[in-house]
Amino acid sequence: MTQNDRIYRLLVERGERGVTPLDLGDDDVWSLRLAARIYDLRHRGVEIETKRERTSGGAKIARYVLIPPVQPGLGL
Repeated sequence: MTQNDRIYRLLVERGERGVTPLDLGDDDVWSLRLAARIYDLRHRGVEIETKRERTSGGAKIARYVLIPPVQPGLGL
């Protein structure tokens, strides 16, 4: 499974909660490249909304959420 596949599946599973780099944890080195994977998915036709947020410590982060309708069988 590619990183893009993994991120797409996670976006589908999390629904409206979306995904942030913080959700992926320290164990996933590629979480630092989440924005690049989102870019790849968008260029494959997946509609993803970016919501800007602040952490409790004040850092700015992005939350990525699939724009409905979600297509679980897209086969990325």
